[in-house]
Amino acid sequence: MPQILFKRQFIDAIRRGEKTTTLRRWKSRRLSTGARVFAPGVGWLKILSCEEVDLKDLTCDDALADGFASLPELLLALGQIYPKQGTDGRRWYRVVFHPDSLPSPGAPGEQGSIPETPAHLQDPPAPHDAQKRLAHQIRADLDKAVRQRGSLFPL
Repeated sequence: MPQILFKRQFIDAIRRGEKTTTLRRWKSRRLSTGARVFAPGVGWLKILSCEEVDLKDLTCDDALADGFASLPELLLALGQIYPKQGTDGRRWYRVVFHPDSLPSPGAPGEQGSIPETPAHLQDPPAPHDAQKRLAHQIRADLDKAVRQRGSLFPL
């Protein structure tokens, strides 16, 4: 499942629709237009575009879309998040996104969906399913720890 992580300070702005872009520093493009990615704490996002940008070409409108009040505020935050910009061999990418609330296949009310079987009539989960659930829970706990501490290093 493709993921994109956000610092806790940006989660509420994304939920309110105040932050619709993010600037990332990558060696190469990691997301493509039309992709659907999961953002812990936010939910599913639809990627509208992911293009390489140069910081000197950013405007105040870019800062507002990224949830900042001004361009200097955005540039200051980027300097704090990415302190080794000059030596890391990476490029800037602007990711434009919006919440994706597509129902999951077979969701209630979806045309052509098959009604869900009541739990007491379902087969017991296979051991493999239990392993998948445990792996998913461990991943969720690790994601939560990273969001709270900013790194796995203190663990």
